[in-house]
This record gives sequence, structure tokens and C-alpha cells, in this order.
Amino acid sequence: MMATEPTILIHIRVVCCDDTILQSHLLLHYTYNTLHTMLKYALLALCTLTTGTLAHMKPVSPCMRGSSVASCGYDTPDYSLSAPIGTAGKVTFPICHHTKPYAKAVATFNAGSNIPVAFAEGGAIHGGGNCQFSLSYDGGKTFVVIMTIMRNCFKSGLKFSVPIPPNAPSGDMVVFSWSWVNAIGNREFYQTCSDIAIKGKTGGSITGPMMVTPNYNDPKNIIPEFGAANQDDGSAIYDAAKIITVTAKGSSTGSKLPSSTPTSSPDVQDEDDGATKTSSYSSTPAPTATPDTDKESEKEKKKKKSKSDKTKSTTVTSTGTTATDPATEAPAPSTSDDTDSDSDTSSTPTSKPDKAIHCERSGKSPRMITISNGRRYTTTCAADLVCIQKGSTGPYCDRPNSK
Repeated sequence: MMATEPTILIHIRVVCCDDTILQSHLLLHYTYNTLHTMLKYALLALCTLTTGTLAHMKPVSPCMRGSSVASCGYDTPDYSLSAPIGTAGKVTFPICHHTKPYAKAVATFNAGSNIPVAFAEGGAIHGGGNCQFSLSYDGGKTFVVIMTIMRNCFKSGLKFSVPIPPNAPSGDMVVFSWSWVNAIGNREFYQTCSDIAIKGKTGGSITGPMMVTPNYNDPKNIIPEFGAANQDDGSAIYDAAKIITVTAKGSSTGSKLPSSTPTSSPDVQDEDDGATKTSSYSSTPAPTATPDTDKESEKEKKKKKSKSDKTKSTTVTSTGTTATDPATEAPAPSTSDDTDSDSDTSSTPTSKPDKAIHCERSGKSPRMITISNGRRYTTTCAADLVCIQKGSTGPYCDRPNSK
């Protein structure tokens, strides 16, 4: 018996020979040591299990969907709310962890104030990682980020003060999201959501990056471990996030969040929820335009040369612009009454694009031919629009019989 092991010496007073007493004594020693070893390994296993259970982070305020805190009053408490919603590109839970909102907002905040966020004690921070706090005005379809912490989330504590932009619009049920990519451990994505009310500015809006979802739903969109200072923390994914604007009506980002159904590549879908669009983004896919390869007239070549130091851009609108095969186009007229301008080509109703030449029809879709920097482009009008040309005004895409 090792000196470090505790022993129990039990003397049994029996009317028997000395050998019998000795055998009973040794049997008790053997039984105790066996039980002690089993207990020691059982406690070790229990500690390991407990550590695994507490290894994830979980916000406790404001009340999150699925919260098991009695005062929150969520109708179906979830005691695994600290689990990731995705691991290594595979989906475990839907966006927000729970899609069912509270019956009413759990807290109300003013635009320009801060949302105090607190996390449960006892969790492991997994080396920190990247945290984002976001808002959604369309029920959780699109989230605009209002605060991002790269690499060092939780290293300074478990409480955060998240600022609401002063120009934030009002909303009775705004979805407030916390999302996290841990630095060390399995490549996971965590998210929980809360339903809050915001008293904001009438007609206000929030512009910022769209929430990213690494390690969720796409095996190709994985951020490796980055516990060491020289390891990549996935900044490129965050920097590439679309800049969006949301209003009280929702958002218009041209993108939805990834589906909760696993796919090999989470191709985003287009939507139009009626909100303001920023920069060159819009509610429809960006148009593509292919320049005509026909020979240019001398006049157009001169125009192109004189404007070679200027850059042409394309404005995306609520109608799509598609390119047609240059080989099927009729040669562009060598002269045009259009003004020499740098305004963008668009098929928005009632817009009159510069350098427009004429209308034509391809199948069921009307389209107009335009000249830009000496090159010819084809713009297809939307399904409910027609190409209109009235003398020197036009051509342009508009609704039939419009004045």
C-alpha cells in the first residue's frame, strides 16, 4: 500500500483464529483501495464533463430568446443556450438560436443610449475571439452591426456597453443579436438574440456592415484557430462585409443571412424590404454590361479619348440591367443627338439615361441601346416596363401609358 493513499484500519473482534482475523483485515483494505480508485476516476470524469458544459459563453441580460432565467419568462426555456449554432460549416441551430420572439419587448432603449450586456459567470472564453453586436428591423432576416470586437472579446470582462446609433429608427420589436467566433477550440459560431424596443428618430436609419457568419452553413467559410498573436483572426471576412442601411421598415441589402439548412455554399438571395440602400448597393443584383465590339466612329473615338481620365460607374436600381451578345446587335449609329455626359445608365421608371440611342425588342423584353465612353451597351427594361422614345426625349424605361 502506497504511503500517499489513505487507509482504514478496522479491527474486527471475533472468536476465531489469528489467520481469519488477518484475512478479514486485508480484505477490507483491498475493498477500500479499489473503491477509492474508482471514486477518484469518477470525480475526474465529472470535472471533465462539468468543464465541457461550462466551456461556452451565454448572455444573461438583456433576456435572450430561450433564456432559462425565470424572470425573463420565455415560454420554452433552453438549458443548452450556450451551445454553438454552427460548427465547422455545419448548422446545429437556426440564426438567433431560437426563431420564436418574445410576446413583447424585454427592454426599451433610446437611440443614442447604450445596451448593457452581461454574460454568465463560469464560462471559458476560449482565447477570446471575435464578437459582433447587431440590430435587425426585419425580424432577423438582416442584421446591421453596431459594435465589433476583434480577437480579444471577453478578455476584459463579461460585461459590455453597446452603443445604439443616435440616428437609429424607432421599433417596437427590434432584434438585438450577439454573435461570436471563438479563438481557440472547435471552429464554432455562436449567436443568441433578444427582442427589444428602441425609441428613435422618425425616418432614421442605421448604416453599417452586415453581420458575418463564419463557421456556419458553409464549409468553405471557416476561420481557423487564432489563439497565437501571429495567427489570422479572419479580419478579411469582416472587412468584406457589405455596407447596408436599415430603416424602421426593414432593410434592403440585396442579401439574406445564410439558411439554417446546411448547404455546400450559402448563396444569398435577393430581397426588397423597402429600406434605403447605401452606396452602389440595391435590392436587385448588380447589372452586367458587355461593350459592343463593333468598330467605333471617329466621333466616338474622339469622345472616348477626351474622357479617358474619367471612370464610368453603373448604378443599380430596382430593375435589372443585362448585357446582350455583341454579335446580335445592330451597328451603333455614328451620330447621336444625346449630350456628352457622365451620368449613369439606368432603367429606373421615368429616368432618362444619357447617350441613349434607340429602343428595340428582344423576345418579350423591351430594351434600349445606349452609348457610354464610345462603347455601346444594351439595357433591358423590367418586366412591367416598356422602352419609350418620343422624338428627342428618350428612349427610357417607363410604365405603359405613363405621362
